[in-house]
Amino acid sequence: MKAEKVISYLLNNAVPVTTIVGERIYGGSARKGALAPLMVYGKQGAERDPDLDAVETTVTARMDVMCVAKTYPQLKELAEAMRIALSFKSGTLAGVNCLEVREPEEGPDEYDPELDEYAQVWNFTVVHTE
Repeated sequence: MKAEKVISYLLNNAVPVTTIVGERIYGGSARKGALAPLMVYGKQGAERDPDLDAVETTVTARMDVMCVAKTYPQLKELAEAMRIALSFKSGTLAGVNCLEVREPEEGPDEYDPELDEYAQVWNFTVVHTE
């Protein structure tokens, strides 16, 4: 849950992100009936590496963040705001000792004609201790 706290904290405190999506930043899945633009984040997995002194463990978590928008230009604007809000951040974030948020892998642009929405998933690596 610590990597999720880091992502949520950074997104919800990034004015360029919240200017576009408001409070529509969801963990796990979007609320039923939620309207775009919005963001959804979730953990895809994590590896734990106990330190030699066994006092703390370093966790490397893979986090997906999906941007959803009504237009392609809005999707690109939201994705860039999200990338800047998350990339290369570190420190005590939401009470978590975050060692780094690594530059993301960028997924393909997608369009859903039934919903008339554009989407893109980015995969970030969050390294923290526990």
